[in-house]
Amino acid sequence: MTKIQIDTDIPLPLIRKPSEVSAAIEALQKGQSFFVAGSYAASDKARAIAHRIKMARAVDGEISKFATRTVTENGTHGVRVWRLA
Repeated sequence: MTKIQIDTDIPLPLIRKPSEVSAAIEALQKGQSFFVAGSYAASDKARAIAHRIKMARAVDGEISKFATRTVTENGTHGVRVWRLA
């Protein structure tokens, strides 16, 4: 049986810096939108962005409304995010 050593005073690593998408979501004003080119399936990208929006709302406490759609712009597949309120 393996024994687990319990340590004290080990510092918690810093959280990595916010992604560009997270920063854009926080900066987005009502009526604005941005496009994120998808390097993998656009629906997966949309789900990841939707999760970031949910997390941003949870931290902020603001009642913000967003919409996301998978789109093709200038031949590039990706996701567009709009802030509605």
